Amino acid sequence: YLQAQAGLTLFRDVYKSAFGEELKTELPERVLPLSTTPPLDMTTLFDREVDAVRQLLVPGSRRRTEAAAKLRALAIMESSIAGEKTQPTSAELGKLANEVKVGKSWHEIFPGIASINITANGYGPSLDLRITKKEGLPVQLVPEGTPGATVVAVKRVNELDFYSLGRDQLANHLNLTGPRTTAMIRHMELQTDSDCYKRLQIGKSLFNRYSQKAIDRINAELKKVSIEEVWEKHGAKGKKGKKVA
Repeated sequence: YLQAQAGLTLFRDVYKSAFGEELKTELPERVLPLSTTPPLDMTTLFDREVDAVRQLLVPGSRRRTEAAAKLRALAIMESSIAGEKTQPTSAELGKLANEVKVGKSWHEIFPGIASINITANGYGPSLDLRITKKEGLPVQLVPEGTPGATVVAVKRVNELDFYSLGRDQLANHLNLTGPRTTAMIRHMELQTDSDCYKRLQIGKSLFNRYSQKAIDRINAELKKVSIEEVWEKHGAKGKKGKKVA
């Protein structure tokens, strides 16, 4: 579903770029299985699903199998948040059913899901994954590959799209010369910030690349410091400057 939704998002962007019109003006508001209207947020979805399971487990209903089927989908989502790809066993589903039956909150039963929320901004099938301060497990951002860390977000696949700027392109956005941009990079030690900089290999060559976030960070710093002072200290004649590009 997410891949299909993402495909529609891409087509919407291309359509707008080519024709200057919104796709929602040509398609009905809801076309299953895709939608141009935002989906339910995670909290509402789990509230409804767990309430439905609770109704199925009412004594005398004899609908435990249906309840287990609903819980299986929720349990798989919880496992995915933890970076696991295993199917829940019958025993695990039985335990979940008992926890729902005794009135336990879904935030306690599915702490991984409780720690994140999916929100839709604007219109169309545009999804953002946000880490929110809600009940559940505490969340801390750590570098990729940190032992014991749990996956809660999607990795950037094409890093050239994220680190899209060379030094000279960055300079153009800042209305600075290339050398003065280099001086600001040295002054801020920007190449130590993985959100702003990465050295990428293209073929056999290595290139220093900067993200759009680097523009915002440097512009913010320029409001606090004088570019002339930065140039004096870190420019071509500055003794403390190191070679960067």
